[in-house]
Amino acid sequence: MWQAKTDAEVWGSKATLAAVEKIRRSYQAICLYNDTVATGEGDRLAVTNQALRDLSGCNGLVIRDWIEAHKDEIISHNAKFGMENKKDPNTARLRENR
Repeated sequence: MWQAKTDAEVWGSKATLAAVEKIRRSYQAICLYNDTVATGEGDRLAVTNQALRDLSGCNGLVIRDWIEAHKDEIISHNAKFGMENKKDPNTARLRENR
């Protein structure tokens, strides 16, 4: 239901399912940015609780639950760019060769 709504409708709502959609869209935006816009290692953004909070404006506990439910895809995306933290997908490790 919320996937069909406009950004204005989603971000204008405080409904629980709207929060989930905000997080999903924020995750998709990070992935799209990393895959198409970012030109170098230092330009990429790891998918973390903090990054999703900053973009979505949602509560960190709600984001934590969303991350747990999507752990494999988040770890996979972060790993593609060397930013994974296999123990805790809520965080990411920075590349050590920067």
